Amino acid sequence: EKVNTTGDFTPAYCFLPSENFRFIKASLEEKGFKVKVIFIMRDPVDRVLSHLRMDMRRKEIDKEFTEKRLRVFYKDIHCNRRTRYESVICNLEKVFKKEDIFYGFYENLFEKETLKRFANFVEIPNLEFQIDEKVNESSEILKSSVIDQKILKKVFRYYKKTYLFCYNKFDLKSLWNKEY
Repeated sequence: EKVNTTGDFTPAYCFLPSENFRFIKASLEEKGFKVKVIFIMRDPVDRVLSHLRMDMRRKEIDKEFTEKRLRVFYKDIHCNRRTRYESVICNLEKVFKKEDIFYGFYENLFEKETLKRFANFVEIPNLEFQIDEKVNESSEILKSSVIDQKILKKVFRYYKKTYLFCYNKFDLKSLWNKEY
């Protein structure tokens, strides 16, 4: 049976330079695939916190560790590269046509309009979504961890260039409206 659709996703693709994207694209096209990119972004501060919570959940670290860990974590290369959307977008757009890239945002990802836009992008207009089940959701303990606003302000300032880039490229002020 011939495979006509494939997909792969990981935040680790944010580490790839455009040459790697070019190689991946060419390899898939050589096999007859029409290559499309789906890039989902999240408010940078929220993304950092979510990434940290996931790490904590995996390593079974208690909530008291959150603030202390955050002071270092947001500058870590793994966190930084996954959050610097301006760099990832630049590398993607060097290789892929804009109409072959779906830019989505976590904050409205499961809304009817976004899901319809996604279904049209992947050329499956009657695609059905099961959005009631929440997968990998942080525990209430981790979500309710109180984090000092001063630290959140530092994270926001650290990713200010990312916010500005995204505000200019996309209409995001209603989705990413941080006021620290």
